[in-house]
Amino acid sequence: MSSAHSQRHRSYGTNTSWVSSFDSINQSNRYYGEQHQHGGGIQQQQQQNRYMYYPKCTDVPQFDELHNAAAEFHCDEKLHLRYLCNDTARCSGLTAVHVSAMPSSLSEEDEELFFQNNSSNSSIRGVNRRNSMEDFDVVDHVGGHDPDDDDDDDDDYRRGASNEQQSLLQRFGNRSKIVLDYSRQQVTGETMEKLFDLADAVHFTERRQAFRTGERINVTEGKPVLHHVLRMPKGYDFPPIKINNRYVNDSDINGINAGSNYGNNNNNNNGTGHDNNNGNNSTTDSLENSSEDVLAAVHEVRDRIEIFSRQIRSLDHSIGLRGVTNKRITDTVVVSSSGGMHLGIEFVHHALSADKRASKAAEGRRLHFLSNIDPVDVFLTTRDLDPERTMVVIISKDFANSIELSNFRSIRYWLRSKLQSSTGGEVITEAKVTEKHIMGVTCCTSPEQCMGIPEQNLFRIWDWVIGRFSVCSAVGVLPLSLQYSYEIVSEFLNGAHDMDEHFFNAPLRDNIPVLLGLLGVWNSTFMGYTTRAHIPYAQALRGLSTYVQLVDMESNGKRVAVDGTELLHLTGEISLGEPGGGTTNHPFFQLMHQGRVIPADFIGFMESPRPQELPGEAVSSHDELMCNFFGQPDSLAYGKELMDLVQEGVPVGLREHMVFSGNRPSSSILMTRLDPFSVGQLVALYEHRTAVQGFLWGINSFDQFGIQLGCTMSSKIRQQLAVSRRTGATVQGFNQSTSSLLEVYLAHGHGK
Repeated sequence: MSSAHSQRHRSYGTNTSWVSSFDSINQSNRYYGEQHQHGGGIQQQQQQNRYMYYPKCTDVPQFDELHNAAAEFHCDEKLHLRYLCNDTARCSGLTAVHVSAMPSSLSEEDEELFFQNNSSNSSIRGVNRRNSMEDFDVVDHVGGHDPDDDDDDDDDYRRGASNEQQSLLQRFGNRSKIVLDYSRQQVTGETMEKLFDLADAVHFTERRQAFRTGERINVTEGKPVLHHVLRMPKGYDFPPIKINNRYVNDSDINGINAGSNYGNNNNNNNGTGHDNNNGNNSTTDSLENSSEDVLAAVHEVRDRIEIFSRQIRSLDHSIGLRGVTNKRITDTVVVSSSGGMHLGIEFVHHALSADKRASKAAEGRRLHFLSNIDPVDVFLTTRDLDPERTMVVIISKDFANSIELSNFRSIRYWLRSKLQSSTGGEVITEAKVTEKHIMGVTCCTSPEQCMGIPEQNLFRIWDWVIGRFSVCSAVGVLPLSLQYSYEIVSEFLNGAHDMDEHFFNAPLRDNIPVLLGLLGVWNSTFMGYTTRAHIPYAQALRGLSTYVQLVDMESNGKRVAVDGTELLHLTGEISLGEPGGGTTNHPFFQLMHQGRVIPADFIGFMESPRPQELPGEAVSSHDELMCNFFGQPDSLAYGKELMDLVQEGVPVGLREHMVFSGNRPSSSILMTRLDPFSVGQLVALYEHRTAVQGFLWGINSFDQFGIQLGCTMSSKIRQQLAVSRRTGATVQGFNQSTSSLLEVYLAHGHGK
């Protein structure tokens, strides 16, 4: 192993350009000092300043070193993957394994027993203590570890469970395992050392810690990024932090039994689980010293969802909550468009649908999504719904998005008109429909702000919940719990938390999200590959690529660094993908093999959620599927040379057409099984991969001003259409092209 490995934890802080900037920012209030105070005081201002002036990748010498290394891969035939993949020592060092600290797919009773038996043992900390993975996570790391590296973190991380604990784990079944093999990437051990050095040089671990502890790393909006807190278990050691410009007292974290108040307007809370106190706070803390127990607030909302979902799902008429006509609710319609929130829910919904336990829990229930302003979407969503059995969950941070509001009004009108016609003359008011059939997930706290939705029907999210990272908040937990039960969704959240712990605690060399993020930066910034593919060999993961597109492309498509300076390179990757095993063969595998180089993540599972073996078949259907999973990476890496075709007797006129140059990079991710736990792991894995790349590039992955520009222009056109439809006014204020198209559109005379 190279000497660089033994020194990979040293600090690379020698670039004076960023050091001088860091020094000067501590002496002035530039950017977020005077103009953008959000109630955090001097300490939080310094946190933001420190984060803004960590170096980005182009500020450090490792950037040029990696560019030189990439040039060698492009021109040195000896670095072709057909040769690199035959180097056993190299390949064994480019593999990492994560074994979860918590068994997957435990019943609620077994889960309690598992942790009860280990509550006194410091090696199992996933529920009660912060550093859960530090001691207990068993890392079957295949190669790549220098025995001379005496780093304490590595030693702690590699300590396994005792024999007694292993016995207990066996009793509760297999834990979830993730194997990452990146030996088919265009890297060597030396390349990886340079990437680890780059991470050190840009202070990656400090950035990760700032993320973890709630510093305001979303500097353009002055907010922390806390989606990992959404899946922390109760009792986890996460300190209260300063969130926004207001006082916070104990009433902010007092839970209420809101689920039992569904449909009753005599409840004196604001629907978020926080008592209304009309601003009369009992605390006298100064603004700078106030803080919020974020985790307690998160679990107060989750507790409400647990109660509410059980009442909606209950078959017992005496305790179950029913609609206006007293029928059981069986269908849930999610109305959302802003932030792409629905895409995460859809991905998880489809992924859970293949799991036997989740599927059984969802029997007789359906989950629908209304996100497009196109009236056809409203028609397709409602055409086979029974309004008497339908619940609408509208997700809107502030009820200001015109698409959400239009769709909400449409489906509320549909509900009321259909319910009115089914009651035999009884007057069904809009308020009654809203009270019994509509729930809201929002930052707002009153019916006046929320289109008349009663306070007890509102489930809280916070302005630090970013839309694309929101599936573990009430945004996803509420509709998914209505469909699959809160117990199933809790397993999903446990899986996401397990990956959080791995990401925050594992050494970089063993850290799967970090490794994927480093490889992503290597492929896009240094090798020049602008696109990447995600190929899950599981039909239930058909929404993965769209979800990754949302998380990654909306986060990392930026032109400036955190400090506002223009970047010297492109950021972000174009993401595409479909499930493997047939679907992907025609849309883009031809392009991947003989056209553009598109690095790929292949994702497979050791077990099928729906195993099938036919009599007389040599292999099962799942084995057949996995043959493609194992075969495609080698096909892309090795290719097929002209000499091979000559030896095979291929006609001369076809040989050049059938040559495959190979040298197409990919990573293989092999997981134990597709279940709620592993779905949660995948969600968190790609969230953190995205953050890793943003940290290395030195950008803010947590704002999305590019989305807002398009919305602003759409709003201007909407105003013009409204005036022209009403008064016949000509189009004004747009360029010739847009004006001409608008005139043609208006002249057609419809638009309904």
